Amino acid sequence: MALWLAAAAASLLVAAPLVRGAEADLRVPPSEVDTVPNFNTPAADLRVALDMTLAEHAFLLGEAMRAGLTESEDFDAVGAALEANTTDLVGMVADVYGGDAGRAFGDLWRSHVAYLIDYTRALAEDDEEAQQIAEEQLHHYVRDFSAFLANANPNLPQEAVDELVSEHVQQLEAVAALDEGDYDQAYPAQHRIYEHMFVIGDALSRAIATQFPQRYRGSHIAFSPAGDLRVALNRLLGEHTTLAVTAMRSGLTDGADQSAALDALDANTDALAAWVADVYGRQAASAFRALWATHTEAYIAYVGATVAEDQTGRDRALAALRTYHADFGEFMAEANPYLSEGGLRQLLEHHTHQLVTQADAFAEGDYAEAYRISRETIRHGMEMADTLAVAVVEQFPARFLPDATMFATAPRDAPWPWVLAVISIVGALVFLRLVARRASD
Repeated sequence: MALWLAAAAASLLVAAPLVRGAEADLRVPPSEVDTVPNFNTPAADLRVALDMTLAEHAFLLGEAMRAGLTESEDFDAVGAALEANTTDLVGMVADVYGGDAGRAFGDLWRSHVAYLIDYTRALAEDDEEAQQIAEEQLHHYVRDFSAFLANANPNLPQEAVDELVSEHVQQLEAVAALDEGDYDQAYPAQHRIYEHMFVIGDALSRAIATQFPQRYRGSHIAFSPAGDLRVALNRLLGEHTTLAVTAMRSGLTDGADQSAALDALDANTDALAAWVADVYGRQAASAFRALWATHTEAYIAYVGATVAEDQTGRDRALAALRTYHADFGEFMAEANPYLSEGGLRQLLEHHTHQLVTQADAFAEGDYAEAYRISRETIRHGMEMADTLAVAVVEQFPARFLPDATMFATAPRDAPWPWVLAVISIVGALVFLRLVARRASD
């Protein structure tokens, strides 16, 4: 009888993870972190990489259109950065579908960039004929690019791709068509374009992972709440970076869009605070917002001091950023036991150093260096986002990976977790049946 009880207890303990998540506290102590699997699967990495590379494309294309409309001195530099982003996308396509497909994609992608720049210049020069030609070319591009994607991947219906790509082009045309100085509409429009890139990236990455399941394993995690969290943090921090860059450069050039840029940056802060509230509560969100606003204000103060050639003001702004590194690192480490205060501080120091350095390069007229650093800053933001996402999933596994224990030691498409669960349940049932029979005897 004791042996039967021991066997039954073991069976029930193995089966327990199947139902325990519904009743357990969402937070687990650090000693149990090994129950949460690594959710940076190939499919999840593909999703994040596509989303963020497309989001950077939207940012750089917006900058190129701005530079074209205003005939800014950084036009050539932003064009080079946009081409570097295109090269990254071409490499991704070639990695999945081969070199020929990568080159075909590159030709199509570069054409739509050129058509949009042509459209922008036609608007700036009030050339209606050139504007009409550019619009026709863009509509041809939508058709050709949609056909290319649908032919490459049977999981992408051409009609659905048409809608995704058409909406993107229409949004960009709307931004370009905004009257000069209508920045209160331009920045929200740019925000919608930025967010739409994640819709496109998600659709493409899901289709690719479905087409090549053995290469891009872990789709069940990539598109789980944990995967959504990782993408959301990358989206929010990526937009913070692009808006900080834009606001700092607008301050350096005394741009007419300074107020609108700061409003957009503040809206991003609100979105980040809303995320904190959703995970940690309103009180934590209020504290977060105060800390986060401190560091964005320090960026703007640094720019103002740079324009005024006020070294004391620059030093004061840098000192405020150093204080922020310590305070914010402490705040996050207290909120989440899986975050290292020292490690987080290093990430923040690197992030703010990059933003300040790109501003210095832009102020000195070294636009190529400014865009090179800003692109690095966006990529570093992905590292920060992933660090936070991993820690939050570890802290709240039942919320973000509710069936985490099912694939803690093997991918979900492997049979062993399911086999163990079935064996456990069967063992428990056998035990109960034996107990009932023994009682009847």
